[in-house]
Amino acid sequence: MTSEQCLVRTGSPSDAPTLVPLHHACALDPQLAGNKAAALATAARLRLPVLPGAVLTTEAPAAALLAGAPPAELRAVLAEAADALAGDRGRLVVRSSSPLEDTTTSAMAGAFTSVLDVAPEDVLDAVVEVLRSGAGGPMAVLLQPMLDARRGGVLFGL
Repeated sequence: MTSEQCLVRTGSPSDAPTLVPLHHACALDPQLAGNKAAALATAARLRLPVLPGAVLTTEAPAAALLAGAPPAELRAVLAEAADALAGDRGRLVVRSSSPLEDTTTSAMAGAFTSVLDVAPEDVLDAVVEVLRSGAGGPMAVLLQPMLDARRGGVLFGL
C-alpha cells in the first residue's frame, strides 16, 4: 500500500504524510507510526479491544511544530482529528510513539511524554510537548480518547 493510498497529507511543499488513522493498514508501520501505535494497530487487526486513534507520523513537519509555525492545513487536520476522537467525553490523551521505544530489547518507559486530559482545542500544545520529549529523534504522536479507567493492564506478547 502506498502512502498516497493511506495517509492524510497537509499539502505542504514536501507533501509529507501527516496523519494516519490507527485502524488503517499504514499504522502498522513502526517507522511511520512509531512502535506504540503500530502495536495498537496490530492488536486492533487481531480484534482485540483498542481505542480509536490517529497518529501524527514521523514524517510530519516536526520542526515547524516545534518552532510554533505549523502549516495551517496541519493545524486543521489535528483539530478535526481531536474533535472526532474526543467525542462525548471531550478529552484526549496525547502519547509518544517513537520508533525507538517499545522495541523487542527496550521499552524506554517514561523516557517520553504523554499528556493526559487534553481538551481538543489544546491538542496542538500537547503535540508539541510530546515532540519536545523526543529531543530531536524520530517521534510520532498518538491521539486517543481519554478514559476514566477503573482498571488497567499491560499486554505482553512474543
